[in-house]
Amino acid sequence: GNSSSSGVRNVYSSMWVKAGTWTDLSHTPHWLTGHCNAVWSSSFAKYRLPYHVDFGNASPYHRWAHDTGGYGRENYGIGTFMSPLHTTIHLDGGWETSYFVASRFIPDATNSTNCCCEYVTQDPGRPRVLADYCAAVVPHSAHLPLREVCAPHVRHCPLDTTVALAEIGPPFVEIYSPCTPIDESPT
Repeated sequence: GNSSSSGVRNVYSSMWVKAGTWTDLSHTPHWLTGHCNAVWSSSFAKYRLPYHVDFGNASPYHRWAHDTGGYGRENYGIGTFMSPLHTTIHLDGGWETSYFVASRFIPDATNSTNCCCEYVTQDPGRPRVLADYCAAVVPHSAHLPLREVCAPHVRHCPLDTTVALAEIGPPFVEIYSPCTPIDESPT
């Protein structure tokens, strides 16, 4: 199977979230996919908010693109999972999934690849949050395969973002509201 442990129905979306470890890295688990609107970013000076983000389930990468609105450029990102995904379901029905990811975005002046512990959190009645705690940003590597660039930097991601902050440093954060399942039209 794709994951170990039990599944819990997410009361504020139509998706089942599975607790435990997702080891099938050939596609993105369905609860991480969706059409979302970014309403805040720690790089708020770089983007005009809100902007649209799609988290696809294409194999083996998860991909997203967002319109930076008014700047005449679109930002496109591609990433691949470098570790199994660990999902914790909280007593209130919220969940958090963490994993190590290699990703890059275009346009990027330094043609970098980001090697990060990524955390996606969804709590009942709250926006979805993505936080990237980057262990390495490798400049001038966009022409190389993602896995090759980040392989030397893969690490075990802390289960707690407080520990990730202490061990890795401040994250890049995006907050999304709303997110709709990928098989529905974006809002």
